[in-house]
Order: sequence, then structure tokens, then C-alpha cells
Amino acid sequence: MNNGRIQPMTKRGSRWTLALALLCLVGLAPLGYAQPSGALATAVDLHERGKDVEALAKLKEVVNSDPSSETAWALINSIDMTLWARMMTRSGEHAAVIKTLFNASMPAARAKARDAAAIKGHVATAGDESASWADRSKAMTALAADHGEYAVPHMLEQLGSDDSARRAAYINICRRLGTQAVLPLVQALEIKNPNLQASALTALGLIKDARSTPYVAGFALGAENNVVRDAARQALVGMGITEASPQATGGLFSNLAEAYYRRDTAVVDPFRSTYVAWSQADGKLVAREVPRDIYHLKLAEEVLYDMVNWDANQMHAQVLLGSVLVAQQVAANGAAGDGPEAALNHAGEMAASMGTEIMGYVVRKALTDGRPAVAAGAVRVLGSISDGRNFQAPNALTDALGAPYKSVRFSAALAIAGLRQPGQPGVVSVLTEALGQDAVRSVVVIDDNADTRNQIVADLNARGYFAYGVAGGAIGLARLRDYPIEDLVIMRYNMGDATVAEVMKTIRADARTADTPVAILCDPSDREAAENAYAEKAQAFITTPPTADAYEPGLRALVKDLDDARAEATAIASQAARSLLWMPPTLSAPAVNGLVGTLKGHDSVRTPALRALGRIADPSASNAIMAVFMDGTASETVRGHAAVALASIARASGGQASADLVTALHGAIVGGGGADYLDQLGRACGMLPVDSATRTKLLNALRSKINVDTETDDG
Repeated sequence: MNNGRIQPMTKRGSRWTLALALLCLVGLAPLGYAQPSGALATAVDLHERGKDVEALAKLKEVVNSDPSSETAWALINSIDMTLWARMMTRSGEHAAVIKTLFNASMPAARAKARDAAAIKGHVATAGDESASWADRSKAMTALAADHGEYAVPHMLEQLGSDDSARRAAYINICRRLGTQAVLPLVQALEIKNPNLQASALTALGLIKDARSTPYVAGFALGAENNVVRDAARQALVGMGITEASPQATGGLFSNLAEAYYRRDTAVVDPFRSTYVAWSQADGKLVAREVPRDIYHLKLAEEVLYDMVNWDANQMHAQVLLGSVLVAQQVAANGAAGDGPEAALNHAGEMAASMGTEIMGYVVRKALTDGRPAVAAGAVRVLGSISDGRNFQAPNALTDALGAPYKSVRFSAALAIAGLRQPGQPGVVSVLTEALGQDAVRSVVVIDDNADTRNQIVADLNARGYFAYGVAGGAIGLARLRDYPIEDLVIMRYNMGDATVAEVMKTIRADARTADTPVAILCDPSDREAAENAYAEKAQAFITTPPTADAYEPGLRALVKDLDDARAEATAIASQAARSLLWMPPTLSAPAVNGLVGTLKGHDSVRTPALRALGRIADPSASNAIMAVFMDGTASETVRGHAAVALASIARASGGQASADLVTALHGAIVGGGGADYLDQLGRACGMLPVDSATRTKLLNALRSKINVDTETDDG
């Protein structure tokens, strides 16, 4: 660790098996086991006799009984964890069923982990020198197995005691907790108690976890208290670092923050049962549950705040902090209410407060890192705090216009348009692209078997996707390179012209497709080999013959739900249409075809699109607008805007309005409608280039449909 690189967490391998990962959902094995009963006991017996199929059926019976969380926890802890591991490895279906049971036990496991009364009892016994070693060891094992990091807050008083023997006893308990104790002990270093700080540093030195190294080095360099500084220096020696320097310590902090941000499994345990962000207030440790998906971001945020508070001129730390905050805002995704996700919305406010310079660097970093969601979020933040009056290109927003990710391009074009800078090259073309976004998810099926390829494509298209098939890996790769916006790739395991390995490697190597979900299509005889080869690289497996009812729900889970996708695409298209609406027609004119393409879509898109077409006044759009105007199923609002757009185009043409348009407008007036609709029709009449007789005819028709009620006040 002398070179500042992050090393794996002690006792936490980064390549655990699936079985061990699932076992970690409920912690370590308890001290003793009750005898299982009922279907679970039968499943264990069948497994021990090698009857895996029958054992699986009994395990399904256990899960299908819909056990409560407490019951699931009791069932899991009624047999040895190594037996669960053996059963999980029998097949993928075994693992899936057992994982369901483990997930059901999670609420109970978390509640038991936090059980203050149980923790206090074990802490008292573990530190009681008058108790037998067997009882003390049993208590320490229970703390590590059942409570982990939650035990640390209950030991602060003893760790900060003036009694050196008592401190030593509880330092040893922390050592027994291992890596579970690291994060709360790091937070305990902020409590201004020299004995507690020295004890925490000593414990961290014994545990030897990379996540604590920067903090230990920082205290070795800057602690004012001699006892604390000496404890930190001794801890560093125990961790393999003979000396610390400000530069090296800064590197340790920086590397740790980057590793958290990357969700590096060397420092972020992917198999936790709880996700807790620790802080200290008034000399006490506070544990706050955070969503699993942003746990690593909260860890990075804590480190980065420490870095920028230590030296506000660290540009790298500032940019990474901005990236972390934007990533949290993206994760919040508009969450509401009082839940932990809702609090993430404030991350956007904090990111905005960092200023345009930092946000510009955040945009560029996210693009370099291949993080389109963060880049798009940073673009939106940057646009909200930029000043159009001082807009100068090139900048991060104009850079984002050329990004390989459509979400980033759209956000950039909308931001620049919002700053009233529509003349920037590329803005109108990107907004036009946004108008035509499919509201469904696109899927490419790479399969050299025409029967299965055509069947899957037909099934998916019938269910609302946009799916297309290609005959082999080489063609599929060419399509992905040319048009890398697919939301899902399905490909056959045993293709003849190109192996799935080559296709997979290319997809993952391209930043534009690196995160695209992949489903492997395989014959039943190949299923086990396919899963063994691609369990960590593919997100789903489809067995032939493909049955849509069986595989489509799983595919749907890999991509956005169609309703959500439709709403998102519609919202973006609506924003693009509104941006084009207020632009000078000379700038928005190239978007005519894109605007016309929206006229069969959602009202929130075609209403501003109709208004924009009216301003542009391009005669080529007249037929499409007339079709909307004559559509009796369209809303009066849409038809009214269509009438005004048609009149605007006719006026701009410089000649007389066509007879067809006059007849259509007269018929609409005679048909009548609401006040707002008639108002729009009246405006259209006023704009229409016609002779006096025709205008009088339209006026009389309109007058006959307007009723003025005169009320008499009897009072």
C-alpha cells in the first residue's frame, strides 16, 4: 500500500462464489442450529441422499408457502450454512429458489442485527474479565455473526475509557469483528476523545483494511495529541506502511474515493445484508440505511467531503465530488415522500452549488468514464446554472452535443436551447433527433437459425418492442457499430460464423454498448455450458424452443418498462418541440420533417409541434397538418392549433388560401365546439388570405355558433 493503491478488503475476496454471496445476505453462521422441520427437513434428507430433483421440489414447497421474514430467518438458521452452500451449487434453479428464501429473511435479519438489547448483553459479557473465556469468546462470536458493525456504537464508552486494560479488551473485540467494524471506527475518529481515537486507530491497525488507511495516515501526520499520533503511527506500521507524507496520504484518499465511485469490490462488499452510512453527532455514532444502489456513492461522498474540507483547492476531489452528487441525483430519479431515495434529490442542489467550472469538468469526466447517465445529469445541472449572456463555445455543453449517448446529446441540446443559444451548430439536428425517439425499446436478435430468430423478433414486436434480426455475429457487430443504441442484444450461444465470445468482447469494449444487457439463446443441451461461460457477462438465458411467455418477463426486467420508456420518450420529444417552437424560423426550419413525424403522437408533443410548424410556415407540412385538422378523434386543442398552423402557412405563401382549406375551416366552424376551439378557429379565419366575400361567409358561420347570454339583475 506504499504506492497509494487500493488493496482488497481483509477477509473479503472479490471473486466469491454465488453460494457464499447468498450466505452473506444473513451474515455468518450462528452458534447453534435447531433441527429443521417439515418440507425443509425432507429437502435436506433428499439432498443428502443425492435426490436433487426431489429436494428442489421440496425447497419450492417451502418458498411457495410464503413464509414470514421471521419464519424464513428461522428456517435458514435451522441448518448449517455449508449445507445451504452445497444445495445452492446443485443447479441454477436451486440457487434461485434458495435466494428467494434468503431475500425473504432480510427484514428479520436486519432487525436482529440492530437489536440493541442483545448487543449490549454480548458486549458486556465479551468485555467481562471475570467471565470464563468460553463465555467471552462465545459473546464475541455472536457479535461478529449476528450484529457486525452495529456492535461498534455500543463499545465507544469502553474504547474511550481511562482504564487501559478495559480499552485493550474492547480493541480485541473490534479486531474479532474484522472488516465489519471498519466504517463505524473510521467515523469514531471524529469524536474528540483521545483515548477513543487511539483505541480506534489501534483496532484499525490490527484489522488492516484499505478503507481505513488514508484516515490512519492522516492522524499519523496531523494529530495534535501525542498519544493519538503515536497510535496512528504504530497502526500504519502494522498495516505495512513505514512512513506517511502529505502527498502519499492525499493519494490514498483519492484512490479510495475513486474506488468507491467505481463500486470496486475490493472496497465495496457486494454481498452485504444491510447498507448503512455511518456518521457521528454529539459524540455518538449514527447509522442510516441508504438504498443499495447508492451505497458506494455515499461512501465516496464521505471521503470526498473530508478531502475538500482539508484542501478546497483539490480540483480532482471537487470534480469527483460533483460526479458523486450528480450520480446520486440520477439514482433518486424524482423519488418523493420520506424514504431514503427522496433525500437524494437534494444531491442535485449540492451539485449545482459547486458552480459551472466544476460541473463542466464533471460532464467531461463522465463522458471519458463512459457514464452516460451521470453525464446527462451533469449537463442538466450545468445548463440550470449557466448564463446565456456569457455563453462561449466550445464548452462542456457543446462537447456533450457530440456525445455517443443519445441521452447526453438530448440533454445538451435542450440545455443550450434553454440558454437561448439555438444557433450553436448541432442543436437543431439533435432536437430533431429527439423528436423521433421511439417510445418502445429496441432489441437486436443475432441468430444464424432463421426459425428461432424470426420467432423471437415476431414475439417481441407483438409485445411492444422494436425488434429486428440479423443472421450472424459479423452482421450483428456491424449493425451495433453503426447504430449503437440498442437496449438489448439477444444472441445464440453456438453461432457458426462468429463465436458469442467475440461478439460479447466487442460489445463490452465499446463505451457506447458496454452496459447494454445481453441475453444468451441456447439449446437445452448447451444451457449449463452457456451459464458456466457467461454467468458474469450475460444478464439472461433463453432456452430453445423460445417461448415468449417464459422469456419475455425476464427480458422486460433488463430494459425499462415500456410504459416508463414511453413516458420518458414523450417527455423528451415534448421538450424538443417546445424548444423548436420559440426559435427563429430560419433556425428551426431544418426540423420540419421531424416535427411532421410527431403529428401522430402524443398531444403533449404534437401541440407544440403544430405551433412550431405554423411559425416555420413550410408548405410541405400542409398535408400532414390537414390530416390532423380533419381527424375527428383528435382533441379540440390539437385541431385548433392545426387550423391556426394551416392559416399561417397559407398566409406566408403570398396567395389565396386553397378552396379545400376554406371548406375544411367552414365545416369545422359549422360543426361547433368549445369556446377555446372556436377562439382558435376565429384566429385562423383572421389569418387566412381570402377575399371579402369568403371572409364574410366564415364570419357569419362563426357568429351563428357564438351564443351571448345576457343575464338581467332583478335586484
